Amino acid sequence: MTAFDSLMGSASPPARGKKRTKARPTDNATSRVRVDQLLPDPFQPREVVDPEALEELANSVEHDGLIQPIVVRRSPNNDDAFLVMAGQRRWFVIRKLGWKHVDVIIREMDDEYDIRLLQSAENKHRRGISLVEEARAVAATLAAGAARGHNRTSIAAAMGYRRDHFNNLLSFADAPDAVVGLYTDGVTRNLEALRAATDIHRASPDLFAAVTRPRMMTARQMRAIALRLKAGESAPAVLKGLTEGKGRDRPKRARVALAGRFGWVSLGRLPTLQVSPEIEVHFDDGDRMRINVESEPLSWCGLG
Repeated sequence: MTAFDSLMGSASPPARGKKRTKARPTDNATSRVRVDQLLPDPFQPREVVDPEALEELANSVEHDGLIQPIVVRRSPNNDDAFLVMAGQRRWFVIRKLGWKHVDVIIREMDDEYDIRLLQSAENKHRRGISLVEEARAVAATLAAGAARGHNRTSIAAAMGYRRDHFNNLLSFADAPDAVVGLYTDGVTRNLEALRAATDIHRASPDLFAAVTRPRMMTARQMRAIALRLKAGESAPAVLKGLTEGKGRDRPKRARVALAGRFGWVSLGRLPTLQVSPEIEVHFDDGDRMRINVESEPLSWCGLG
């Protein structure tokens, strides 16, 4: 049994009219409740449901019943109500089908961090939520976990994300509307490009417009421009080089500091970061080191 199975449980569809023994709410056994006792969970990350996918699920549930029970927790504000932690789409379907009662798993949970982890596991195993919803859920889970004393690395691991992907999602969680539009309008689904676009937009909406219209640059090019800005190159200078096509105006390297040591990074190598976030730092004492710019405390000191 997987960790997901232990969280979610499994159940065969109940026979019509069969009475069930009241189950203990601390295990994976199910309890029968009225459908009108179920309410949406405010922590649920899924904001939009695909009507076609919901119709497919409704046909399946009508034919086979609920193979996987809905997971709920007690409402803190209503003793007779339960909040749907996992199984929101199944809840929508059984209401549409007119069910009066349903078997659920009751979890005695009130900690936001634990609840969000469970919902993250649920959504990964079901029809995917959108990137916008996923990013916002990651940010909310990070805040809840940090309040519990967990660090970013442990929270990313608990949610099943690589550290770089986790950071990319975080950057997209509060992206400006113009960047979100690149995703929702189908311009790009590349999370690396969206993260770079967010950095560029924050530095200069004019520069953002130049690199996304009429045709968006590649993720590699976007990443390179974002790192040039981070290294200290001004947005007007980058924009001037783009509009006038003066590649010679581009600085060749940036000054950096790492753990008290100073060195430089070749800006000419930055486009390769779309493939890998690793760069080579050339220290002033002649030493060299390859580092991951997503995890190392590298400080950009200006242009060399």
